[in-house]
Amino acid sequence: MRLRDALLCLALDSLSLQNKDIPGVCGAAIAGGTDIVRLNVGGIAPDEAEQIARAVLAVCRRDDALLVIVDDPTLARTIEADGVHMSDSERPVGESRSFAGMDSIVGMTVTSPAEAKLAASTGVDYIVAGVHDMDVSDAVTLGRTCQIPAYIVVGREDVDRAAEIVERGIFRLSLGCEIVEGPDVTESVAAFSRVLGRDI
Repeated sequence: MRLRDALLCLALDSLSLQNKDIPGVCGAAIAGGTDIVRLNVGGIAPDEAEQIARAVLAVCRRDDALLVIVDDPTLARTIEADGVHMSDSERPVGESRSFAGMDSIVGMTVTSPAEAKLAASTGVDYIVAGVHDMDVSDAVTLGRTCQIPAYIVVGREDVDRAAEIVERGIFRLSLGCEIVEGPDVTESVAAFSRVLGRDI
C-alpha cells in the first residue's frame, strides 16, 4: 500500500482496547478496507507497547496496510513501521522524521485551516483533519486547505455524513477507535469503504 492510494485511515488506541485482541481487531478492520492504521500505544509500559506494535505491524504487512505510530517516532523506527503520526504540532516535523527514519511517513492531526496550512508547509505527508462532530462544510474546507492527502474524521454512526463529505469531493476518511467496539468490525469499516466507492 502506498500513501497516495490510501483512502481509509483508522485510529487504534491500545488503552481503549486493553481487553481485546488488538492484532485481530486490526486484521478485521483491514478486511473492511482500512488502508492506514494509526496505532497509539501511549500510557502502556514500553515493552508491552513494542510487543503490541510489532504484532499489529505483522498484520499490516500481511494484509497490505500502512502502520504509523502515534507520537512515538523512536518506536516507529525500532519496529520499522511505515511512519509516525503527530497528534499535534508541538514536535517539529523534521525531528519526528529523523527519529522515525528519513523515508518514513509523517502525519499530523489538525483542527483548523490555519493548522492544516502550517502542517503542509512544515513537510508532513498527510493530515487527519477535524473532529467527528465538525460541520460538514467546515470539514470539507479543512480537507481542501492544502495539497497533501487529508483524511476527514468521521464517527462510528456517521455513514451519511461521510457520504456527504465524499459527494463534495473529499475522498479520504479517518475513523475513530470507537468503530471497532461493535460486534462486526469488518462490516462497520466496510460501510465507510462502500461510501468511498469500494466493493466490500
